[in-house]
Amino acid sequence: MAKNFPLTIQVEKPDATPVYDSRSRRRSTTVLALKKKLDLRQIHPCSVPAMSLYPPSPKTVPADYTEPSTRYCWEVVLVLACLLLTLVLYLGLVAGSGLVLFKLVTISWPRRIEALYVFMRVLGVFCSGFLFLYLLKGLFKHQGRPMEGLVEITDKDQPEVFSFLRKLCEETGAPFPHRIYVSHEVNACVFYSSSILSLIFPERKNLLIGLGLVNALNLSELKALLAHELGHFSQSSMTVGSYVYVANKVLADVVYGRDFLDRSLDEMKTWDFPVGSCARIFSVVLGYLRMGMEAVFNGINRLNLSLLRQMEFNADRYSVKAAGSEVVGQLLGRCTYAGEVFQMLETSLWAGGDHKLYTKDVFAHLESANAALGRIKKDPLWGKRPEVLGAKEFIFKKRQEHRPEDVMWATHPADFDRERAAKDIYVPAETDERVAWLLFANPNELRQSVTARYYETVHEPDGDIALVEPAEFQRFLDDEYAETIFDQKYAGFYDGRYLAMKDLYSLPNSNLRGADEALDEIEGIHAELPAWTKAHRGRVEERERLLKMRSGERQTAEVCFEFRGEQRGPRDVDILLAQVDKELEEDRKILEKGDARIYFAYEFLAKEQGAGLRQDLEDRYKFQLAVQDMHDKTQGAQKIMQQALNFADKCGGEMSEQAFSYVVGGLQEAAGRLNEVLMTSSRFRIPALKNMPQGKFLSEFLDLDQLMTQLSLRVRSIEAKWIDALTERLGVLEDKLNRLHYKSLGALLGLQESIVAKWREKNPPKAEEMSAAGAP
Repeated sequence: MAKNFPLTIQVEKPDATPVYDSRSRRRSTTVLALKKKLDLRQIHPCSVPAMSLYPPSPKTVPADYTEPSTRYCWEVVLVLACLLLTLVLYLGLVAGSGLVLFKLVTISWPRRIEALYVFMRVLGVFCSGFLFLYLLKGLFKHQGRPMEGLVEITDKDQPEVFSFLRKLCEETGAPFPHRIYVSHEVNACVFYSSSILSLIFPERKNLLIGLGLVNALNLSELKALLAHELGHFSQSSMTVGSYVYVANKVLADVVYGRDFLDRSLDEMKTWDFPVGSCARIFSVVLGYLRMGMEAVFNGINRLNLSLLRQMEFNADRYSVKAAGSEVVGQLLGRCTYAGEVFQMLETSLWAGGDHKLYTKDVFAHLESANAALGRIKKDPLWGKRPEVLGAKEFIFKKRQEHRPEDVMWATHPADFDRERAAKDIYVPAETDERVAWLLFANPNELRQSVTARYYETVHEPDGDIALVEPAEFQRFLDDEYAETIFDQKYAGFYDGRYLAMKDLYSLPNSNLRGADEALDEIEGIHAELPAWTKAHRGRVEERERLLKMRSGERQTAEVCFEFRGEQRGPRDVDILLAQVDKELEEDRKILEKGDARIYFAYEFLAKEQGAGLRQDLEDRYKFQLAVQDMHDKTQGAQKIMQQALNFADKCGGEMSEQAFSYVVGGLQEAAGRLNEVLMTSSRFRIPALKNMPQGKFLSEFLDLDQLMTQLSLRVRSIEAKWIDALTERLGVLEDKLNRLHYKSLGALLGLQESIVAKWREKNPPKAEEMSAAGAP
């Protein structure tokens, strides 16, 4: 089955979106002028009935452009042969275990029965029977995409969408989807339920369209997106993808899946003789079987990785055939952008949920999330569509680096390679820049329906929730962004870090002797921030790059690499890493000194204006440092818990007493840190923060309680629900404290700015000072 082809949201200002006159494919300035008076989020096909909503296809596509290559066909043959052998092995195990079970049950018992014979025969019946059931379930166990959160659309309520897809299926040669769904996701994919019987009786395929990307795509991009997904199934030779997908799902279930049979087996192992003994013996047999099937599973996937990447290249060709060569790079380039924008918004949606505030339309807030993210990145070009580049110009200048846990990139080529492959044979095309929402009837109603489903399945609130108008929720977001996105003058100095101080009492003494000196200190530090912060970030990036080189995560083809304008060799990596680490240690000391200097300068000005203002500043700092400490403890608890669970997972179902004690100890320590956060939070009240209950104890907002501190090292088992509760609470706590960290820091910076403003208001510059400064 086709992997999800990730796409990108592009949110533009309503008056910057071009529309087309029905008489011409050129941009109509007259219609554009009228369009400025419309809200794009309200427009739908009925507004422009005379326009065709199906973008024209390129006219210069070679006839054999989408034909699979010879290499691709040979890879198909090789993978199909492996799948056939796997199917024979699987069915052989099913038939063999069934035959052994039949013989052991039906064969006559000897006249003289010994205890050992009875036990061995009962053991054989138990093992063969359990194995037969275990393997047999794979023939009928349907697996597919979870349907929660999906809203089905029909030809009756969305005629333009269905008409669009019919034309596209005719163009690509793909069968029309069995059902069409929409969701909140920034994604699109073709999916279906599957079992091993699907290798013989193919399942009908469904199409999912994520409104998270429809919200900002133009019609050409949407056409290319859907052509890619349908392209995976538009040729009979490409249907091997579905066979590989089904085989992988079945083998993965055998190797890694756990269901009622596994739970029954675990329960039986606690029973008395002979059932308990048989269950324990069969558990060992099953473990070896899974190891063998895992080897087969990994072998097929190693052979299949190259084929899966080739399938993506082939599917991209359908995008090119439908919308031209430029669109592939456009879509891939906006993929990261879309994900970041929606992630930015989703963080705010969870923050609203903390206050029982839910919007009727999550998509109405993507534009503000995009603008907020642009301010955070300090990139004036953030989210802008690149111009049409041509055959020899590319969006991706180099291959992007990905983390090892990014599974998608094991089966997908790099965006760098995909864009160049799409331009190997350059296919020019006219871009239809009209918004993709034009394709949907009653978009507001559809968006609200998907929003309600999103809250039900992702947030899972207790009981019914009241959805508020987007305008009300946007006011909440505006307050959040205003407090958590810091002024440009700080140049990112406070982004992604804690204040470098443990407490206010361990700071060095201040040498400030007057208000003018304090103001000069503040202005001097602010003037130094842009250059210093840029250099510091450069050192952080250099360290990450060197670490990847040393660990082998980043494979470099060249013998030498450039470092600060000089060519260096692989042997220099450790030397350079030590140099950068030393520089970063100096940066840490500068941060400690700088944060202390800033505090003393503002504290001096506040003290000059009254004890109350000084106390307010001190209280703000104490609250900020407490939040930092709690956030750090929570992150540490998450790491400890994850290490313990990873260790337990490697041990399998059985572990030694020493190993079990290690796991219990790790979970105890994680729970203990959670309880430390609870005690600390009960000592602080929330100061004046936007969208927060001022004066309320912090522990009430965090909503914590004691979590099984009595987990003993002598327990024989750990309940899954306890681990789930610990995982959930740590995750929620980390999110809330992260939000509080930025809100508190933003409010603190705002207070400091107000201290300077009040001082200047009460102490305006004298006439001679203004004259010396060149003031009129």
